[in-house]
Amino acid sequence: GRIMLVEIPTPDETNDNIVAFWSPPNTVESGKEMRFDYRIDFGDAPIANAAEGGDIGRTVATFLGRGDIIGGGNEAGAYRILVDFKGGKLDKLKANAPIGMDVSAQEGGKVLEHFLVYVEPSKVWRLSILARPAANRPLAVRARLRMEEEPLTETWTYTLPQNNDIVGAPK
Repeated sequence: GRIMLVEIPTPDETNDNIVAFWSPPNTVESGKEMRFDYRIDFGDAPIANAAEGGDIGRTVATFLGRGDIIGGGNEAGAYRILVDFKGGKLDKLKANAPIGMDVSAQEGGKVLEHFLVYVEPSKVWRLSILARPAANRPLAVRARLRMEEEPLTETWTYTLPQNNDIVGAPK
């Protein structure tokens, strides 16, 4: 059998919209008893690293703000997103390491700029993204860090609903 992961569309983040279920390998016969044993592991870095296949950095914080004010940017309708990565091979790199970034927007959005800095006091790599959603669409962004073509981090994915409550954010 296999585990099926489903995202159910919702108008906001109040309701759980991610579900998983197990689908057996064969057709289930009516009236026939079936017994199963299973184990679920989730949550900690060793599990995430095992799923990614190695020494992968993790997202430790995400910050979101307006992208049309001093310090955030000068783009009407845009958002400034900061993503902090830490762990794995990242922790062994120097602050001037040539780390690559894969940053993209979905749902017709546009990444206007992105850059990476090492934040010494908290020992994190901070990815700064300025992105604008398409008209009447959510802002959906994905990012990961890499060294040449080798992934250094998990893939961070974020979706901001189009009608959000960010104070003063453009609607």
